[in-house]
Amino acid sequence: MIKKFIVPVLLIAALLLGNVVSANGGRYVMTYLANGTTQRYLTNIDKTQGTLDSVAPDFFGVGDSGELVKNNTLNKTFIAELKKRNLKIIPFLAGGWGDREAVRKMLANADAVTDEIVKVINEYGLDGINVDLENLNQADRDAHTRFIELLKQKMPDKTVACAVAANPYGSTSGWQGSYDYKRLGQICDYLMLMAYDESYVGSAESPVASKSFVTRSLDNLLKDVDSKKVVLGIPFYGRYWKQGEASGGNAIIAGVMDDLMAKFPHQFTYDESKQSAKVVLTVPEGQTAQISSWQSLSSGTYTIWYDNEQAVRYKLSLVNQYDLLGVGSWALGQEDSKMWNYFGSALNGSIFTDISGHWAEQYIIEMAKMDIFKGYEDGTFRPDNNMTRAEGAALVARSTGISPAGTSHFTDLNNHWANGYANALYNKGALSFISGTQFLPEQKITREEFCMMLADALELPEVSDSIFSDVSASSPAFGKINALVQAGIIEGYEDGSFKPFDPIKRGEISVILSRLVKQDLI
Repeated sequence: MIKKFIVPVLLIAALLLGNVVSANGGRYVMTYLANGTTQRYLTNIDKTQGTLDSVAPDFFGVGDSGELVKNNTLNKTFIAELKKRNLKIIPFLAGGWGDREAVRKMLANADAVTDEIVKVINEYGLDGINVDLENLNQADRDAHTRFIELLKQKMPDKTVACAVAANPYGSTSGWQGSYDYKRLGQICDYLMLMAYDESYVGSAESPVASKSFVTRSLDNLLKDVDSKKVVLGIPFYGRYWKQGEASGGNAIIAGVMDDLMAKFPHQFTYDESKQSAKVVLTVPEGQTAQISSWQSLSSGTYTIWYDNEQAVRYKLSLVNQYDLLGVGSWALGQEDSKMWNYFGSALNGSIFTDISGHWAEQYIIEMAKMDIFKGYEDGTFRPDNNMTRAEGAALVARSTGISPAGTSHFTDLNNHWANGYANALYNKGALSFISGTQFLPEQKITREEFCMMLADALELPEVSDSIFSDVSASSPAFGKINALVQAGIIEGYEDGSFKPFDPIKRGEISVILSRLVKQDLI
């Protein structure tokens, strides 16, 4: 029915915003490298399948007297390895938790400290700096802003970024009050919104980054900052609470969750309203659950909130929904490494895990964005699967604007999800290939059956010209298939055949629907 052809690769120019360059279809991807060794960082980077544009290594800290501290991960051998991987190196300067007064001393000595930072950036051939000074308050706002402004003034050709707190309620005091969002948005090449830590050590059980927490924080930030200067930070970790203990909320990396659930009794749920995964897991008496090289869970029952694949996909969709610069993550190595199989494609608009490189990929994405074509609960689309009659009926009805009908005609569709679609098409006269009261919803729909259903739903006048060598003029599908050809909706195979009795595949139907859209037929 549809010629199998290769969709041409579109050469998309990289997005250039200030000093931030993305090679990922226009969306910038960065991640933090924290609390590890340089070799471990490289190992984790090599698992990302070329998805990253830049890394933020833990090169800098704050000394007790407010001086710049250079960590042992700052070395030229490591930097050379990062450059071999074509990564921008924008280290982060961390401080504030446990050393608030030291950070204030650093801000008070901004002229000298920024001079030193610039000197190190230039000496090591780094691409900029990400300022991540936390746990300050509104009294520090001006000093914090001035510090970052000095950095940008002293190295205008380098990337200067700032990590800012999530602010779901628009607070202007406390930690959130330390950030002059509007001014920082003007100064910096981008702001990295730390849209996580909704829950924390000592908090009640809740997600690390629920839907409302993230979206409210984005909404508030974007009141003052251009969306193209915002990088959405997502967590590669979760938090756990042990039943019977007064306090909880310690961190657990997302990458161990599948292994834990494979080993121990558990109940998994995905909270759609929060867009977060929840696991209630029991470690039997006398056993322990290793969750890191230095940490384990003793026997007992735990509630764990974390971002699984579905939650990550949701947050990546927000990057597109809000038209943000890109996405950042805390921190590389904590994630489930399988995530990188879909991260790049999901970030750039593909919501399915199994269509990358498929000849119909672009058509599938187009139809999914219009909510005409849907995938499966496991995140797949299965483009080479045959379409069932039930799926075909739903697609034709949705794409042609035919609303589901309640009155049942078919005896084998009671309580079936496609009942309303089949009834609506029957009432429309678009199921002429079915006789009797059996719809056979799980039977594979053939090419000619799908075309007959679509042509009748569109009310196309039949065409009598003979087009395909294997479609007889005596066939009830003859005029309807020809009408779709004449309308530019379908094509045959290169040998002049149509193969009317072959099952139609999901990828092929996506092309048909795309043509309907382009011709304003739906």
